[in-house]
Amino acid sequence: MTKQQAKELSIKKWEWIVDHQGDSDGQLDSMPELIPLLNECGYCEKYLYTKSDELLLCAKCPIRPGISEYNETGDSGCAQEKHPYMKWCRANGAKKLHYAKQLLELIKQS
Repeated sequence: MTKQQAKELSIKKWEWIVDHQGDSDGQLDSMPELIPLLNECGYCEKYLYTKSDELLLCAKCPIRPGISEYNETGDSGCAQEKHPYMKWCRANGAKKLHYAKQLLELIKQS
């Protein structure tokens, strides 16, 4: 998978979530192409198992946080407390949509 293909799948995923008010329920029924991907994400599929001297996962992911924002360098980039994905996972209502939009923008700008 190329970076562009991974990005396109990630954008498609998060556009769907934003269109559904930040909710991912039913997404895989609508987007079966995501099912075989790690975490149903193009970027995870391409970058989850990349590593560096400091990071065991996601080292090359274009939307990972800076190393200073890692609270656990053995965990994935999206699992970091400051990452919009983790904030989205923990949010409810309008906040969930807010973080979904934030994540979509982060992907588009990557």
